[in-house]
Amino acid sequence: MNNVIFYEINGKKYEGATSFQATDSVVEFGKSFLITVTVTSEITPSLLNISTQDEIKIFIDDNLILTGFIINKNISYDSSSHIIAIEGADKATDLIDSNIVQKSYKIRNFPKLINQVLKDNGYNLKIINNVINLPLLSEKEEIHTENQETIIDFLFRYAQKVQVLLTTNQNGDIVITREDKFGNIGNATNELNGTNNNIISASFTDSTKDRFNIVEIFSQDTNEFHTEQASNQKGHATDNEIRSPRRKRVIFSNPTKTKFLNDYAKWFINIKKAKGKKYNIKLQGYYGKSLWRSNNLIKVKDDFTGLNGEFLIEGVSYSKSINGSFTDLIIVEKGSLGVDPSLFI
Repeated sequence: MNNVIFYEINGKKYEGATSFQATDSVVEFGKSFLITVTVTSEITPSLLNISTQDEIKIFIDDNLILTGFIINKNISYDSSSHIIAIEGADKATDLIDSNIVQKSYKIRNFPKLINQVLKDNGYNLKIINNVINLPLLSEKEEIHTENQETIIDFLFRYAQKVQVLLTTNQNGDIVITREDKFGNIGNATNELNGTNNNIISASFTDSTKDRFNIVEIFSQDTNEFHTEQASNQKGHATDNEIRSPRRKRVIFSNPTKTKFLNDYAKWFINIKKAKGKKYNIKLQGYYGKSLWRSNNLIKVKDDFTGLNGEFLIEGVSYSKSINGSFTDLIIVEKGSLGVDPSLFI
């Protein structure tokens, strides 16, 4: 664990980045990077010959963190330095802004649907399914593309229907997953009298902007909303941490069982509470128990912000500069990546 960055471009190995940044998030599809190199005579010929669209693999020590392509290349110089900067993303990045071929599908198995969509759009990417007993898309579901929709927007739309997240791994493969609940990969500590503190800096946001004291969920024909009959089809939940009488009403136009309405009201309160808390921390180096990666759990003990418990790593940013090697983590409450259950009624 020496925090050494190196990269391979078209199979040729390079070391010696002046600055480096790579990002990884479980909620934002695809990984990205920026590498800046102060040119020396030993590496000038080969680095100057690299091109946009060249394939690149990036490593931290022996850990592959990204496989993708160079998208931008910038060369700059003055009397004191010559600098090359290369920027890019992983192999699946084209799915973000490439429009999808207009088509309808009858495939109910989600991994098979992804595979067929990629094939129809000319992509050859591996699909990894980490979800056991992945449900099928409903027979009632009309699976079709929308006008000017991107490939990833289409895939995200149907990923929600089967309650999964779509991300990418270090090989540039598409990964079907859910929020991790078990994989603790390290600790972050800032105790007032601690001797093993490793948090360099941090910020914590706790917002109640989107939270409500009373959540009421109705299910009926919206034309009957004010009728006595409509009031019988209602779910209800209360958030006692929010001042009364902040009230939220959600209406489903199709008939739905009361149990679901109550479950949805509880889910609404819990998800808004979880999403209102966000914690950003900077740590020295790139490792906890292992390399920091998104969608893993981390144990936090921070006496200044009052956080104490296990949280989910939503995003990771590795960086290197003249000041050292660092990892910035975006940490959220467990359960904050839950999927809206109303998508499945």
